[in-house]
Order: sequence, then C-alpha cells, then structure tokens
Amino acid sequence: TVEFSDFRLMNIENVTDASGKPDARGVARKSLNEKLESHLGSAVNPDRAKELRNVGPSVQYKLRDRNGQAREFNNYMVPVQLDGQSVFLAGMRDSPSEPFRYLRIPADEQNSVADWMRLRAALQDRALRVEAARRFALASMPGADREVLRGQLAESALRALDLFAGAARSNPQAPPGGFTAIAAFLEKSVPPAEQQKAADVLLKILNGSMWELWQLARAQDKLPVVPNSAQSGAFLQQAINALSDSFFYTAPVFLQLDDFTEVKASVFQMTRAPGKNIVYLGCLLLVLGVFSMFYIRERRVWLWVRDPAGGSAGSEGGGAASHVLMAMSTQRRTLDFEKEFVALRDDVGRAAGNLDAAGN
Repeated sequence: TVEFSDFRLMNIENVTDASGKPDARGVARKSLNEKLESHLGSAVNPDRAKELRNVGPSVQYKLRDRNGQAREFNNYMVPVQLDGQSVFLAGMRDSPSEPFRYLRIPADEQNSVADWMRLRAALQDRALRVEAARRFALASMPGADREVLRGQLAESALRALDLFAGAARSNPQAPPGGFTAIAAFLEKSVPPAEQQKAADVLLKILNGSMWELWQLARAQDKLPVVPNSAQSGAFLQQAINALSDSFFYTAPVFLQLDDFTEVKASVFQMTRAPGKNIVYLGCLLLVLGVFSMFYIRERRVWLWVRDPAGGSAGSEGGGAASHVLMAMSTQRRTLDFEKEFVALRDDVGRAAGNLDAAGN
C-alpha cells in the first residue's frame, strides 16, 4: 500500500561544497572539523561560498508490505544537474531516524526515465542478454577465423551480464546483483594478485555488452540507434551505476510525480464560547489562590488540658489545678511566628488563671 506523507513545492539546496563535490542529493558534505570551524572565528568567514538552487518539487511517501513494515521514499519531480549529468533523484530510508539514500537515475533526451527503465527491463531478459553478448563478441572479434575466441568472449560477456543482473545468484546470502556481485565473484574465483587486472577486463566486457543490450532494447521499441559519442557514453555509465544501486532500492515500483495542482486556501474560523464568564471567574479565583499561598500563612494550634493525678477537679473546698500543654506549627517559621507563639501562650495562661478564679 502507498501512504503519501509530504509534498514540497520548492527545495532550496546547496549543490556544492568547499571541495566542489556534491553529495547524492546535491547537499554539501563537510567533515566535523569543517562544520565546527564554520561556526567559530570571524563573522566574515571567507569559506562560506554556497550555490543555492531550487531543485524543484518533491513528493514523499511510504510503501507498506503485508507484514506492516514500511519504507519511506522521497522522489524529485524534475532532473537535477549533478557532475554535469542530468539525473532523477529517488531517495529511500528504512526508518525516519535515518537520512535518505538517493538513487541517481539518468535522464534521457526527453528528460524522462524511460530509457533507463527500458535498459533495466532488458537486463532481466535472458534472451536479450544472450543476444547482446553475441553481438559484443562479434563486434570485438570480427572474421571467420576467430570463431573459437569469439565464442569464449561471448560466454564471458554473458557471464558478466548474468552476474550483474543477479541471475547467477546461487544462495540468498549472495549479493543480489550489480558491482557487488561481480566483486564477490572475483574474490572467489581469481587469486588476490590478479583480481585488479581481472576486474578491469571484466568491467570493459560489461560496458561493451551493456551498450549492445541498450541498442537491442531500443530496437524492440522501434527507436533509432544511439550514436557512439561522449554524451551517450556518459549516459550509459551513469545508467550502469544506477542499475547497480537499484538492487538496494528495495522497492518493486518507482513512483514519479508527473503533474500536480497546488490548491491554496485561507481559513477564517469563528467560535462562540457561552461559558467564558465562568472560565474568567475561575481564572480570577486561581490567581487569588496563588497569591493567598504566598501572603497568608497557615498556623495550627493544639491545646491539651490534662487533669492532675489524684483528687477531683470539682470537689468542694477547691481542688488541684489542671495542666495545659500548648503547641503551634506553621509551614514557614519566621521571627514573627516566635513572637506570636509567646503572646498566644501568655493569653492562654491568663485566661486559664481567670477561669480558675471564677471557680470554673
């Protein structure tokens, strides 16, 4: 299921950094030391050259599987110029706490991803891979006297295409495809001293076979042959890199924003609160209560009247006086509290003496 979460009309990004190398989205990359130095020192920092650019609208969404697990994606609508190449940026992350990792899909002559998608579909076709390997071997070794070498080269080219497409994957723990699958194959099959040389040869074979595969895919859709030029070579190299990264995109579909209609609205809200007077009265009482807590001190007084041991207080001819114990407490003990306690104790003592003189 698809859950759309955000849409941004404009994305202002810094497409260069101090080294002149943009990251996957064009955001400048700096080390921790450079980031600290950029916030320290003189206010007029000469090393703050930025190239801000609006890279266009973007849409953010989530793809949720049957188990409830979701991955978040962020795709840009228009291609972005990075390293002299026009690419579509397709971001992906597994959790909201992670940054987006962007897949660079090269844009074709119509500023679309159609040509790259066409090449990706052809890479998954076994028959087209076989034909592309045969054409590559024939173009590399023409002539009837080189039939055996041409067959060996065709097998090597098909092997490289199968590894890159993930068709030669033997177990689930193996790399799904791309350059990681080729690297794993070289580490397993070639001695360490010869791995670099074998990798160069295998990549040349892969690039030549992918060129033939691209022409076959275009021929199936009745499109003209692409001339061999620097521009087409750059597109193919970027397409191969994107195909290698697409194995880690972990999405069965690629959603592209083709068009949108922005709807703006002004909201005017009117409310009526019939109980506002009660609310205001409650607020007033609350304020009074808070001030009362500061300026009105709470004091407690305990009096314990105890009859003397032996005799009765009401016997004729007089009796022994009763004992009165007094205690007083407060939350804030001040000098005034001590004076109040002494004055109250004296008043209680005089009142107790007067009562005894009256015969009560």
